[in-house]
Amino acid sequence: MSLAWSTVALLVLLLPGFLFFVGLYLPERVSRDVIPGGTLTQLGGVVLVAFFINALLFAVHASACSAWSWLPCIRFDYALSTFSPDLKDATSLTLLAQNITENRWWVLAYFVGTSGLGLFVGLKTGQLIVKGPFRFLAKHSWIYDLIDADGGSLTLAYVLTNIRTDNRILMYRGFLQEYCFTPEGKISYLVLSGCSRYYLKLESKKPITTAAKDWLVIGQSSNGRMADDNEKQWSIMVIEGEDIANVVFDRHAMTLTNEELSELETA
Repeated sequence: MSLAWSTVALLVLLLPGFLFFVGLYLPERVSRDVIPGGTLTQLGGVVLVAFFINALLFAVHASACSAWSWLPCIRFDYALSTFSPDLKDATSLTLLAQNITENRWWVLAYFVGTSGLGLFVGLKTGQLIVKGPFRFLAKHSWIYDLIDADGGSLTLAYVLTNIRTDNRILMYRGFLQEYCFTPEGKISYLVLSGCSRYYLKLESKKPITTAAKDWLVIGQSSNGRMADDNEKQWSIMVIEGEDIANVVFDRHAMTLTNEELSELETA
């Protein structure tokens, strides 16, 4: 019973470390590839983060309770007894239970504070990785270059698929809306808008693509007619990574006048 109680108490104290890594991955639109490592590496990171957060909150609280008499101080001897209730000089479980009951709201506030701080620090760290200052922590840093943080540009994707007929290979072109990569840096899926389909022809001298005037917008038939749907608001295409042989991403800056912005918003 004492072993089970000690384990539960330890996991509660490690909760800020676990929530740190939850917040770390929230800003991402890619697989979890930050600071790669095995289970022991992740556990070491959890313990390290949880230790510093608990130590920081304990130090701040110890100083605050010395200055304000209405704030109860943390009994460190009780905390140690929680993890080693079988020691000779350990505080009895009856006293521990009584202390927790009397200070239940303070205990709850402490764990909510440490857990919230762990999640917040992880979230901010993840945002700094995505935006650039902490980019060195990412295994595949180039993936984050596809993200347009300020909305001032568009990423155009040229997708070469594995679908082939004779000497023709199916290709797609569209604006990148969403994506996901595996921890190995391979494409899991791509989401494109304004997508068109065409062919890459493998000629004897050099490969050539279908003329742009012959490209077909997704949803358009071979005779150039679009599906009759007046209520359709938007159209996106999801391409699975297993269907992709290669892809080229082009970043295009948007320089629009106020009139063009108004027309775009109206459209």
